Amino acid sequence: MLGIIVAVVGVLATRDDTSPTADEGSSSGASATSPSPRGIPSPSRAIDQCLLGLWSTDWSRSEHERTKKIDGVAHVFDATGNKTQRFAADGTGYVQFAVTLTLTIDGKDWKETVNGKFTYKYKAKDGVISYTPSSTGETTYTWYLDGEEHKETVTDSSDVTWSDDAYTCSSNELSARDVNGSRVMIR
Repeated sequence: MLGIIVAVVGVLATRDDTSPTADEGSSSGASATSPSPRGIPSPSRAIDQCLLGLWSTDWSRSEHERTKKIDGVAHVFDATGNKTQRFAADGTGYVQFAVTLTLTIDGKDWKETVNGKFTYKYKAKDGVISYTPSSTGETTYTWYLDGEEHKETVTDSSDVTWSDDAYTCSSNELSARDVNGSRVMIR
């Protein structure tokens, strides 16, 4: 997600109560009673501060597995392209895709392109990111078999399977694993 191909994302399980409370302070060490500077949301205690910001998938170090059954047999496709994910201090974020998955089976070329964006609310605690879809997005999945196009557009994030991510992060690297495999993201 966060799930993908929101499974490429690998993101997303339904949770509630992701809004921070007004007394939660800011990451700069302000006291719980100090208001955040105007226009800067207060971070939630349920958010790991190292996640905040924009991340981009490093495909060369990711083990993304998009499995699809073809003629009753599961196959794992190679992924390339761009997937970015943003985590904001107010517990909101988005995942955006421009990903191509490819595989050759018995001389037939299979390709899937995934383009779109979904927004979410999230909590991150104890090494797990939990996602809740927060608005309608739109993602287009296009399958090609030996060049023949088959297209599907998903316009509601509730139609996409979201799963939690187990993760570790540092100031410049985020490693996450969900049911679809693992990925490394960099700033």
